Amino acid sequence: MGHSAGGALVQFLGFSELIDPNARLFQQMIALSAHGAFVFYEGAIGQSFELAEKLGCFQGNRNDTQVSKIVDCLRKLDSSEILKIQTQTAQADFHSFLGIVPGPPVMKSNQTISNFKKNAPKRNMICGSTELEFAVDKFKYPVPGRFLDIDNFKEDLDYYYKNMELHDPTWTDPNSASVYISSRTYCEAMANAGANAFIFETRQKPISMHVTDMQYFIGIHREKVHTPDMDILDSFYSKMMVNFTKTGVPAPAWEKLDPKRMNYLELKVDSELGEGPRMLENYHDNEMEIWFGEVMEYDRNVTKQKLMVLSSSTRSLLESQLIFGQWWFYSIILLTLIIIILVLISFGKRFQTGERTPLLS
Repeated sequence: MGHSAGGALVQFLGFSELIDPNARLFQQMIALSAHGAFVFYEGAIGQSFELAEKLGCFQGNRNDTQVSKIVDCLRKLDSSEILKIQTQTAQADFHSFLGIVPGPPVMKSNQTISNFKKNAPKRNMICGSTELEFAVDKFKYPVPGRFLDIDNFKEDLDYYYKNMELHDPTWTDPNSASVYISSRTYCEAMANAGANAFIFETRQKPISMHVTDMQYFIGIHREKVHTPDMDILDSFYSKMMVNFTKTGVPAPAWEKLDPKRMNYLELKVDSELGEGPRMLENYHDNEMEIWFGEVMEYDRNVTKQKLMVLSSSTRSLLESQLIFGQWWFYSIILLTLIIIILVLISFGKRFQTGERTPLLS
């Protein structure tokens, strides 16, 4: 069980074909508000160099660095010293070391995220989210990493933010979208694998956003307003988690996920209106349509443009190479050199003749 970055770790460990492929270590997964994003290589490399520098294993220009020497230096250090510096770095910037690099020991080399989900070992799973996640958060956190198979994430995000700036209410902020898309696609993959998969979303009043649901499973109460309805939901929440852990089914009336319907449980209690948890369908269709539709189409267009520029440069280089490879090209060069030499010899003879001829005869 994990929440936020911890929930993403649950997803990665539970779906890995390399770690516990026979499901002997754990058989159930609970991923709450999990972004399911693998960190960007560039960021991970930068953090690694910074950590090595703080530990005295790296100085100078990164381009001139021999990585093997840095690794050998780090291996000679006490692990507690490395952990100490890493902890200090994370305390200064808690976004440091939050993610997993897409590769061994979690993923196979060059494996796509979609393939990673498709070939997961069968395990029962609950995916949970909150109604708003990061939508009303005053801190504008950077996107934690890559949660879809798109090649031009920076350009895609720029495009996405521009659409958000147009005040289009259907474009959810990327951090929240990563949670909704990951919850849907990871649980969908487990349902397709034949496991018991369940999705829920907490929508308790007065507000349900990232971390507000933590009061229901670890007792952290950060809310300014606490109502009796929250206590009722708290009791239901804790029972469903225990039931799922023991039996693989959170509640008798909670339907397993049907990928065609994308059914999910809405968690909220309103005593005045007589409302309680209920089953709904089409879990966050909007985010799926935008990211797998318009954003991916934009990503493909960016890739095509880059290939066209690369193709143009390559074509020019090939044309130059073709010219250099023709026999007549070198014949022209040789003929030009011969002409230049003959001209120089001719001028030389004239100069010598002029020196030997008397000025007065």
